[in-house]
Amino acid sequence: MLDAATVENGCMWVTPGRHNELINPSDGSGFLTEEQSEDLTEEFEAEPLTLEAGEALLFHNHLPHRSGVNSTDIARRAFSVCYMETATVSTESRDYPALFGPDAMNPDDL
Repeated sequence: MLDAATVENGCMWVTPGRHNELINPSDGSGFLTEEQSEDLTEEFEAEPLTLEAGEALLFHNHLPHRSGVNSTDIARRAFSVCYMETATVSTESRDYPALFGPDAMNPDDL
């Protein structure tokens, strides 16, 4: 986090233990339908993950998560990076460079 993440400024909320199973297997991205989101909200209690400025948060994309609303007048800045396996295919037919592994791009080609 670039700034502290608090409940008041909209920190990340997660549903612990739900990362082991894709809730919406019909959508490979893991996005939930509105009905699935409502069911999950009723079935599990989300927990806030507060962080100090400079701390990092790593989590699996299948872990149901959301950010709260920033109810303060101070910005909450963060830096987000997403790592995916090289077999991931874009639904928009885009090619993305692989940085690691046998098909990794060559730094000399940059």
